[in-house]
Amino acid sequence: MSFTVPIVVLVISISVGHLFSEDYETGSYEVLYSSRYGRNKLFFARIFASFLFMLGVMTVFLGVGIFGSFFFLTMDGGDLPIQAMSTLILYPWTIKETFVWQVALICLGGTAVVILSLAISLLSKRTFVNYGVLLGFYAVSRYSSMMGMGENRPLGRIVVSFPFCLGMDFGYERYQVYYFFGKPMTFYEFVPGFYLLLLPLVVLFLYVFQQQQDQKK
Repeated sequence: MSFTVPIVVLVISISVGHLFSEDYETGSYEVLYSSRYGRNKLFFARIFASFLFMLGVMTVFLGVGIFGSFFFLTMDGGDLPIQAMSTLILYPWTIKETFVWQVALICLGGTAVVILSLAISLLSKRTFVNYGVLLGFYAVSRYSSMMGMGENRPLGRIVVSFPFCLGMDFGYERYQVYYFFGKPMTFYEFVPGFYLLLLPLVVLFLYVFQQQQDQKK
């Protein structure tokens, strides 16, 4: 799972990476965005369609690769503490709750990478630039994980918070400690909240950016 999840996320992000840049490359931008109502509707429709595409692919992938193992392993012991699998795990969850957390993080990482792909596509207006950045982002995430840069240090906290790294492995031993206004928070407390606040702001920024681009036309 540590190898396949990031690749699936990468493929999804590349699949939607041309949605905005292709308009500029083909010269269809002027036609597609000629109507103020139409261009706003098209902007949000593309983001929503990309999100649904990601969920659809993830549902199939997770259904085949994860939920089969989940039901096989937890039919009788799903309510046991996760420490039954490893005494090194610190979180007070059952086996079922742990699987739910992991699936949610993978989908959150997928959403973040899709929005990142759309953002680069809109800002750069070049599909090949988007693909290059995504591949570079994936390579850095993969290399960092292989080099063990996820320890509880400032760099380690940043690395494991990368969108690709949210699904980089299927382990539960996330010991990084984050501080928010002096309050210590675990990885599972800080990172999901950070992305849930950040992603809507990124979409809002892209919307404002596109509106400014329209005014220049």
